[in-house]
Amino acid sequence: MTMARKKDDRVLVYHGTSLPIALEIASCGALLSPFERELSHFRRVQSCSGIDISAINHGRSIEDLARTFAEGIYRSHERFRASTVSVARDYGTALGYAVPHDAFEGGIVLGIKMREKELDLCSQGSGRGIYYVQSRLDLADRLDVVYFSSKARMKRSLIVEKFAKYAPRFLDLCD
Repeated sequence: MTMARKKDDRVLVYHGTSLPIALEIASCGALLSPFERELSHFRRVQSCSGIDISAINHGRSIEDLARTFAEGIYRSHERFRASTVSVARDYGTALGYAVPHDAFEGGIVLGIKMREKELDLCSQGSGRGIYYVQSRLDLADRLDVVYFSSKARMKRSLIVEKFAKYAPRFLDLCD
């Protein structure tokens, strides 16, 4: 007899990305939406350079600029994705996002534990088992596994060092 899954049970969801973005994720401790990543970038540039970004962009706030840049990577009907983080229930779906990066800097898939209740609150993609989490997804007490593509494996020691504080398992990507 199988027991029904409780809403407090954790399930593994996956996020596929490039090695540079994965290292940013490790540094900030969360998967950030494209908007949050752009905003963080603009704030770093502004604080390091001392330049008022709003002043040189016709008074547009850095939040407005970050949103414009983040939304620019999506088609008009998908612009909501600029303020979300996508995770997949299926490893293969996340693998599809990580593998193309192997031609360049390497791909990574992060296995993250989430509660069923949390997934129920997320908007869902068009039947592909993709969920959109608002704004950010913290890694603390959630990151379970980091999968490396063949090219990312060449930077294994750096990746292990950056993600070590979350105590995940480290495995090779498998098709």
